[in-house]
Amino acid sequence: MSASRRALLAWTPPDAPAGGDTLFSMSDLFWLGAESPAFAGASAWGTTHEPLEGCYCKRFPTAGAWEGLSGRPGSLQTGTAVVDLNLRVAEHLAELEVPASLFGAVLAYATQDFIDTAPILYDDDWAAIVLFAGQLSRERIEDYVAALVAAGPVREATSRGTGTPAGTRP
Repeated sequence: MSASRRALLAWTPPDAPAGGDTLFSMSDLFWLGAESPAFAGASAWGTTHEPLEGCYCKRFPTAGAWEGLSGRPGSLQTGTAVVDLNLRVAEHLAELEVPASLFGAVLAYATQDFIDTAPILYDDDWAAIVLFAGQLSRERIEDYVAALVAAGPVREATSRGTGTPAGTRP
C-alpha cells in the first residue's frame, strides 16, 4: 500500500459510515491473499494492456498498479490496472458453477453494463470502477448468463453424432 493510502487509512475513523473498507478494492484483497506476486494463471483473469502498450494481450496487474496510472486526465489507463470487475464476475461464476469458458462473454455483458450505468465522475475514476464491481450482484450475473443462453452461444450438450441431448436415450 502506498504511503498516501496508509495515511488515509490512519486518518479514517474506525466508526465512520464508509470506514476503511472503501480504501481497498477486490484486487487489493486478492494481493493480500496471493501466495506469490507471480501468481500462476492470473493473466487469464487480467485486463488488456492495449492502452499502455498497444498489445491486446491479457495481463494481471501488480499490486497497487492503478496508483501509478491515476491522475492522468483523459488517459483511460486506470482500467488496465483495475481487475475488480473481472474478479467479481469470476467469483459469481464459480458460485453459480458456470463453466469458466463463458467468462469472456459474461465479462463483455458486465463491461457494457458498467459503461452504460456506472456513475463515473471523471476519466479513470478508480472509485467508480471499484464500487460498480463491488455492487455487481449474483442476480445480475445470472441475467448475463441467461442472455447468453437466449442469444445462442450456449446450447444443450448433445451426444456425439446423435443430435439427442446428452444423458438421454435416442
